Amino acid sequence: MRNISIFLFFAVAWTFVSCDSNRIYETNKTIEGEKWHMDSSITFPFAIDDTLSSHNLLINIRNSGSYRYRNLLLYIDFQLPNDQIIVDTLNCILADEKGKWFGKGWGSIWSSAIPYKSRIRFPHKGEYRLKLAHAMRDENLKAITDIGIRIEKAQ
Repeated sequence: MRNISIFLFFAVAWTFVSCDSNRIYETNKTIEGEKWHMDSSITFPFAIDDTLSSHNLLINIRNSGSYRYRNLLLYIDFQLPNDQIIVDTLNCILADEKGKWFGKGWGSIWSSAIPYKSRIRFPHKGEYRLKLAHAMRDENLKAITDIGIRIEKAQ
């Protein structure tokens, strides 16, 4: 019986580890006190070695159910290893017109992975930086609990 339990444990663990084989990089940062100040940008440095494969970049957003908007507007500075900076704006739709949250939820917390760039090839090997700041009207944007990025190999 004990051998079966050990086998099942490792089988389940292997399933969880192998399910995300396309992930190259992923990290999320907690917004202190669930109040994101408009002057507080969050930077995500990451290294890229593969300039031949296509990749998807996603923005991870975790919000509480008390978030008062349907969307989150972001300013994005995407810095390449050669110090070129691409400035962008992304409108992240988090809920429908009736207020039903998209993404996955548990309790009062909702997680969304918003596509930012699809099937791109990184032009250089080296250190990249993605800097995010909110572009909403509120000086202190409430109920955003975490923000992050995910880079995965495109299928």
